[in-house]
This record gives sequence, structure tokens and C-alpha cells, in this order.
Amino acid sequence: MNTQSACLRSRPFIRLLRPATSLFALLVSTFCVHAQTGTGSVAGSVSSAETRNALQGAVVSVPALNRSELTDSSGAFLLQGLPPGPVELVISYSGFNDERRSTTVRAGESTRLDTSMRPSEAIVMQAFTVATEREGAALSITEQRNAANIKNVTALDEWGNLPTLSIAELAMRLPGITWTTDEDDVINNVSIRGQPPGFTRLNIDGMSSTGVGGDGRSATLHSFSGAMYEQIEVIAGQTPDKRADGLGGQLNLKTRSPLSLSEKRRFNYNMSARWAPSFAKRTQQRADHPIHPVFSFAYQERFDVLGGSRNLGVAVNLSYTEGVNMIAQDNLFYQSTTDPVAFNNDYTTTTGLNHRFIMGLSARVDYRLSPRTKFSARFLYNGGKEPYYDRTRIDPLGNATIFNGTNTGSIVPGFTDTRTELRPVPGASGTRMDIEMWRFSFISKNPTGTITGEHDFGALKLDYGARWSNTHWHSGAGANRQGGQLLMRAENIGFILDRSNLDGQVFTQTAGPSVYDPASYRTNIVFTKRDTVTDTNEVSGTFNATYTLPTELPITLKSGVDTVNRRVNNRQDYTQRWNRNANPAGPAGTLIPLSGLALMPVTRFEERNVPAGQRIPIFDPAAVSETLSDTALWTEDLVYAAQQPYVNRRLFEEAVDAAYIQAQTRIGRFNFLAGVRFEDVKVDTFTYVRYQTVSPLVEPDPVRRMALDYGASAREGAYSKSFPSVHLSYDIAANLKARASWSTSYGRPTLAQMVAGTSFNRTTEVVTTGNPGVGPQLAKNIDIKLEYYFKNSGVFTFGVFEKKITDYILNRVIGTVPSGPDNGFEGDLAGFTMTAPSNAGDAEVRGWEADYRQRLTFLPGAFKGITLAANYTWLEASGRFTGVTPIATNDVAGFIPRAGNVRLVYNYKKFGASAVLNYTGKHLSSASPVSPVQNRLFRDKLVRVNMGVTYKWRPEAQFYVDVSNIFEEDITVYRYIPSRTRTVIFSGRTINFGVSGQF
Repeated sequence: MNTQSACLRSRPFIRLLRPATSLFALLVSTFCVHAQTGTGSVAGSVSSAETRNALQGAVVSVPALNRSELTDSSGAFLLQGLPPGPVELVISYSGFNDERRSTTVRAGESTRLDTSMRPSEAIVMQAFTVATEREGAALSITEQRNAANIKNVTALDEWGNLPTLSIAELAMRLPGITWTTDEDDVINNVSIRGQPPGFTRLNIDGMSSTGVGGDGRSATLHSFSGAMYEQIEVIAGQTPDKRADGLGGQLNLKTRSPLSLSEKRRFNYNMSARWAPSFAKRTQQRADHPIHPVFSFAYQERFDVLGGSRNLGVAVNLSYTEGVNMIAQDNLFYQSTTDPVAFNNDYTTTTGLNHRFIMGLSARVDYRLSPRTKFSARFLYNGGKEPYYDRTRIDPLGNATIFNGTNTGSIVPGFTDTRTELRPVPGASGTRMDIEMWRFSFISKNPTGTITGEHDFGALKLDYGARWSNTHWHSGAGANRQGGQLLMRAENIGFILDRSNLDGQVFTQTAGPSVYDPASYRTNIVFTKRDTVTDTNEVSGTFNATYTLPTELPITLKSGVDTVNRRVNNRQDYTQRWNRNANPAGPAGTLIPLSGLALMPVTRFEERNVPAGQRIPIFDPAAVSETLSDTALWTEDLVYAAQQPYVNRRLFEEAVDAAYIQAQTRIGRFNFLAGVRFEDVKVDTFTYVRYQTVSPLVEPDPVRRMALDYGASAREGAYSKSFPSVHLSYDIAANLKARASWSTSYGRPTLAQMVAGTSFNRTTEVVTTGNPGVGPQLAKNIDIKLEYYFKNSGVFTFGVFEKKITDYILNRVIGTVPSGPDNGFEGDLAGFTMTAPSNAGDAEVRGWEADYRQRLTFLPGAFKGITLAANYTWLEASGRFTGVTPIATNDVAGFIPRAGNVRLVYNYKKFGASAVLNYTGKHLSSASPVSPVQNRLFRDKLVRVNMGVTYKWRPEAQFYVDVSNIFEEDITVYRYIPSRTRTVIFSGRTINFGVSGQF
């Protein structure tokens, strides 16, 4: 394709984009005018001589002409517009020796030049190196060094094995990253620099992708396999050509191009087993399921097609993980007091097992039509299946009133800080034993399809892409609706709670009907089947043009447009509830007790609190489900079933259209990038509101009655914002770089804030609802950073930053409901005061961050095999999170002010060893800012250590053993003071052993 035809073919498409940006036309027309003739080009690739991997981000320069290019994801480069004659090229890459190559440029022709680079002498010591880990570190450092903005990059190769192949296992180790877990202690969401997880945006290869969160935006990673990706980027200061909606930051997962191979074909494999040994903490259920497989396979190959040479690359990755995790959690509830002694009136133990089957599949085809043009088609699939999610909650509790001899208080005077006695008190508000049994399932599917194109015409470069991403998750009553949720209660019991040893006996019954007898559970017997479904569909597209002006000062202009269109459909299907029938042979108000049915496995409560030979009657919901058709025992609640499709219906559609312009130049050692991004957001929401309560006498049919009670609430919102940013860097010395960044970003409101369940009070004439018109939370970010790059592929960085957030979203009065049939409430509620989320607060976050990674080759003798990596983040926050009252760091719920990681690796010949420590500081877990200090919940600091050893028998087989949470650190939350333990999530040690290799 020649220059003229490229210009002509561009014009029709540019005319279509003129309403969004006219800069495309300027770029293309300028390129056509200045297109050079009588010149030649040099095309080629850069790879590692040792591993034959392509080296992405290598600098290929022509010093005599002051020209340079970076190799792309396949290691390829193209230098165009070169004058005919001899030319010398210099190729450089972090941790590798510079290569100097000479060739001759011929007018109108392209000269081919492929280069293999060798590691620098300082790190090539065969006895102390693992080539893939070394090149992984070099890749991440090179990408971070070449970036125009501030970000942290890590490659999966440099971290070795991931115990469950989860991408979250690596993300949690990066600077500024903290994490949350599911109830079975599996990492669920990640946060950047202390912001809520909902403000972390997920991208794949730079484009938007749905996560498995409620609104599809959050980086929910529990079902994302790390076997598919090459790098992770954590982006704090975003450039104008990328999304601006990551108020906390953005997580970008990058896949590997199959054109990066130097050889014809490659296979990689990893096969292991994850084991919960007998010498680890484990429940009986975990002991019954101690070991499960984890494996991944990868295939890559390059082909010669359509007259080209090795111009088609194909890659297929498959991973499978069985993640079996115990659920073991204690919760204790106390008297609300600042006194050193508080009674404990509620002790809950939750036990269960979650058997996760996680499958990942990726396929990528890259086709290089010519040195100037490349196309790519990619498909990713992350699937999570949890068909056997069993959980039991056993909860002995009483009211929070001290008995004075005449009242109905359950607390016996004389309690201590560790021991509380509760006397028998009848009724639902007395002393009782509540039991909840779950047997349900969870399924998530996350397919993503992408097509991209890249064109390099020298001064002008074009790239574009289109993506479809979908998330479907379904939490149901078992794969075949054979399960559900069973509740039942035994009342009027007496017991002692002694929490002096939470690993021993805490509960001892002293009076009342035996909690071990099924006949004692005669009230509040309810069985529910619930299927909650969310479908998130997203279609996105992007088009970018980059043009380098034909000026002595290198100035590059870039502009583009993109769109993200998301639809979230949340609903409940087939929800049913049954109530146990009254017991004609028992006291008035009691129900027919359950008996003679299969029980759930032994719980942690029973292991510690129940005498030998006794069982708590924790009936298997699957067995109970088989009895529901017996109308003598159960009565279905038809009103509940008719109501749920209205109560839990949420639908919202969101369109984000954006355009941007940015300019970049380099003057000596100084690099400058600045620009502005414009984003226009439109939101449509839908839910149901209960406007009235029709009497059953008027309409006896519950389905018709609910249709009369509920009406639609459909509302719209829109806003447009601009997001300027400036990014500066200066090369103080060859290996020392200074960076400064000022950027703006925003956090869009959540699904719950935009389309919350609506309620109203006709007496007070107040409506509480969601607000699709609520604007985003805006942030102005300042980052200053020093980066020092060691000659032997290492880096030390230190940065300070500040984030000022305005328009913090709060609940407050936003106006009155207008009159008319289109008021969003079908003409009802006119004149009512409306309260909803709105923008009113502000906040400020500041801190510093340090990151160090280096191979310690300067040490003597056998110590040369040591690699050390460490990072630490220190934060503080303040602001008016409630709109009025100033709040400081320790009072901001969910804000984590301290976090760090340390990794130590040692390699010698065929042997390797590693240790990784993760630290999360103490922080306020949850509490209203105006709540009494004695009610505040703090999550205690958490330090977890993983260790591993490897033996590399040959390239085709490396054996390894990894131990996770070697010291079995639990997650602990306390109330008010550390001795007042509120929640403990027990976590056991697991061991992975396996073999991996390449051939």
C-alpha cells in the first residue's frame, strides 16, 4: 500500500468522525503533504539470544539522525524515511548489552535487520540466573522506564509460580495495592492507593473490560486466570489517550503476542496439586477434600502465509484450577461501652466449603500484512463454577439488656471481659439458638472478544480496536435447584459464652431445651430458594491517530475517539419461600420440628463446643428440599414469590463517549506530554417502586396484587467533563530519571447509587431513591517521582503524591418530585421531598511510595544468586466525607494507610528458593463517622508469608513446592480495643507441588 492510497482511503472514515474530532483530518492531510519520497526504511525484530523471546520496548536508534523507535509487543520495529546510504543502528534494552548493527538503506526499499541480544556480563552468571525470570524483570523495568507517565509494571515471568494461577495473587504484591477477600479468604477485589475497590478500573490490553462485579466496572479478579497474561500495569497518573474513570487508578492486563516467538513453535505447561495437609488448620470438610489439581497449557506457533515470512502467529492458552477453600469465621457482638469490661451477648460461627472450578481460555491470532500493517484477533474466557458452596451459621444469642431481677434482660450480672452468662428468656427477643444452612451455587462467565489494527506510515500511525465483553453471574439454589437456605430457631435457652480461647470451647448450654435435639427447633422454620442473576454486556471501540511533525524539534500529536457502552441487568428468578406448618400437637405458636433428615458435615462450632457423641441438627438443605412438596409440612409463601421480581429488579444502561488530543515532545533530556480528554456520560436506569398496598380482599391473587402495588421508575442522567493532564520527565543522568505528573480523573457512581431500591413515606412525604443524575467524584492528582535504574536490570523508585477529591457522593435532599405522568414515578408522589445520592463532600489523600527491585550481583561468591524486591506505601487522608464534619485518616472506613511487600529469591545452578511477605496495616474496617467510638471496627494488621523451592532438572521439567500462608495468619477485626475481637476469618496453610516446563 503506497502513501497516496493510504491517504485517500482514510478520508471517508475521517468524515464520519468529524463531529467528535476534526484533528484526524488535520493529521492525515498534514502527513500527505509532508510524505517523504526518495527514502528507504529498515524493518526488523529484536529478541533474546538465550530464550529466543522477543524483547518488547527495546530502543532502536540511529544516533547520526537523532531517530529512534521502540519495538512493539512482537519485538518488531520499523524506521522509515531514512536517507539512502550506510547507517549504524544502536539497540539497547534493560539488563542486556547494547548491540551496534550497520546496514545500507536503499531508496524506495525496506532493508531487513533482525538482532539477537545477550544479557549483560553482570547478570549472565549461569549458576545464579533463571532466564525467564530475568527477562521478565527486564521487560517490566523497560516498559516502566519508557512510559510517558507514572506507572508500575511487573511481568508474570519474574514472579515464578502462582499457587492458584489467579491474577490477584500477583496484583496484591504491587506497590500501592491492597485487597479484599471473599468469606473463604480468596482475593476478590484490589484497591489502589487507599481508594475503594469500586474506583479501580480494569482494562485488558488498554481497552475496557467487564469484571465480575455488580456493575461490571470493578476489577473483581477471583475468576481471572493469570496464565493468560504477560504483564500487569498499575497506572496512577493517566494520559489523555486512556480512560479517565479510574479515580483510584487503573489495572491493565497485557497479553503476549504470538509473533514474539523467534522459534517456529513452543509449548509450555504447568501441572500441580494444591494440598491442605493434616498439619494445617482445616475444618472437617476441608480434611475430607484435601487435594485438588491446578494446571495450565500454552501453545504458540508462527506460520508463513500469503507469501509472507513468519507473519502469522497463533497462541492458545488453557488453564484449570480447582480451588477448594474452607469457610471458617467467628463473629462476636458486645455491649456498646467504653468501659474496659463489656458483655458478649452474641457468638456466631460460620463453617463451610467452597469448591471453585476456574477455567481460563485465551486464543490470539496476529497477522502482519506488511512491516507497516498488523491485525490481531483475540478471545478471552474466564469462567468460575462453584456448584458445591455449603455454609452453616450457628448463632447462640440473647438481648443486650442486663437482668435486674424484674426485667426481661438476658445478661446475668457479674460478667467479665471474657465470660458472659445468659439466662433463659422466652420469645424472639429472648435467648435463642439460630441456625442457618445454605447449599447453593455460583457461576460466572466472562467472555471477551477483540479485534485490532495498526498501521505505521512513518510520520503517521493509526490504530483502532473493537471489543465485546460480557459477564454473566448466577447465584442460585444449586446447579439443579436442589439446594437452598434453611432457617430454624430454638428459644428460651440459657448458656455461657467464654471467649478466653476462641480455638477452644466458647459455648456451654446451661438451661432450656437442648440445642442438640431437633425437636427443640420449633420456631422461625423457613426454607428459601433464590436465584440472583446479573448480566453485564459491554461494547467498546477506539480509534487513534499519531503524527510526528516534520520539524527539527520532535513534536508528536495524537488524537482519538473511543466509546464504552454498558448494560447491566440485575434480577431474581424463580424465588420461592416455604414456611413450616404449625404443630397441632405442640404448644401454641410452635412449628412441626424437622427430624430424620441427612445432616450437613461437622462444623467448626461442633468441633470445639459440642460434647462427644452429640450433633447440632444442621439439616442438609438438599434433603429438606425434597420434602417441600408435602403440604402437610410446608406452605409456600406465594406473596413472597410474587413480590421478589419487583423488589430486586435493577437495570441500567451507560454510554461513555470520549475524544482527546495530546502532544508530546523531547528537548534534550526533557520529555513533555500534555493534553485534554473529554468524556460525555449518559445513563438510563429502571427499577420498580411500591406505590400502594392493595388489600387481599380487593385482589386475592398475589401475582395480580403485586402488579397493582408496584410501578416502574425509569430515570435518566447525563454529564460531560474535561480531564486535562501534564506529564514531565527529565533524565538527570543515564540511569536516573525524574518525573512529575499533574492529572485529573473521576469515579462514576455505583449501580446502587444510581438505581437504588426506592422507598417512600406518605406521612412524612419523603422519597428515598437512587439518582441517575448524580455526577462523578472528581480528583486532581499530583505525582512526583525519582527512578534509578541499575545496570544489572534493577530499579529503585521513590515518589510522593497527592489526590484531591471533590464532589464526594453523599445521601442528602436533592429536591422535590415534579408533577405529571413523566415524573419518574408514573405521576405519583408529586411534591414529595426526594433524598438520594448527591455530590457534596470532599477528601484529600497524600502519601509516599517506594519500590526496590534488584539482582544483587555485586555480592561476593554464592551470594550473587540473591534477588531482592520490596515496596512500601504510606498514606494519610482527610476530608468532609459526610459533607460537614472533617474526618482524618484513622476515621475513614475502608481506607488502608500502610501496605508493603518483600520478596527474596535465591538461585544456584539448578536449585532455587523464594520467600514473599505481604503486609497490610491496621485500618478502620466499617463504622459511621458519627457513630460512637466504642462501635468502631478495626481490621488488625496482617502479615502473610509464602515460601517456595524449585529444582530445574532440564528446560522441559522444573519441579517446585510452594507453601502459602506458612505461618497461618488469620484476618482479625476488633471492636474499639484489640482485646475485643469481633471477627476472625481462619486461614490455613496450603502446599502446591508440581512440575512446569517448556519445549
